[in-house]
Amino acid sequence: MVYQCKICKLEYVEAKTAKECQNWCSTHDSCNYLIAKQATNKDTAKGLSVEADERFKE
Repeated sequence: MVYQCKICKLEYVEAKTAKECQNWCSTHDSCNYLIAKQATNKDTAKGLSVEADERFKE
């Protein structure tokens, strides 16, 4: 099973890590490198930029 951060859409093997990511994203409006590097889909997410991220749109 894969667990996903509902904010940044990064996916994790463990639910605990996905929850940590979601808590960080919602508190800081950014991703934490130490958490995000554990994501299973991090290579896909590397292609995203600030311009593509809905959290940074006005």
